[in-house]
Amino acid sequence: AVVNDAVAPACAKTGSNTLGAACSSLTPCEAGEACANGYCRQLCCAGDWTVCGEGESCFRTLAYQIGNTVTPTGAWVCSD
Repeated sequence: AVVNDAVAPACAKTGSNTLGAACSSLTPCEAGEACANGYCRQLCCAGDWTVCGEGESCFRTLAYQIGNTVTPTGAWVCSD
C-alpha cells in the first residue's frame, strides 16, 4: 500500500500457481514464490543461488508497477 508516497509493508494471500506457472496479481503463486514478468519465480537472498533451479541465478530485484509508479520491494527472485 502507498501512503503519503511511502510504501507500507503488507502481506498478500498465497495462491496455488506452482513454480514456473503463468501468473498475475489475480492468480498468485504458492508460498516462497513471487509473480515476476508473468511467471511464478522462487524468492531468494541476493547472491545466494542455492535455492534457484538449474540455469538460474539470484540476481533480479523484484518491483511492482502500479499505474506509472514502479515500486521496489526489496525482494530478489531467481531468473535465467
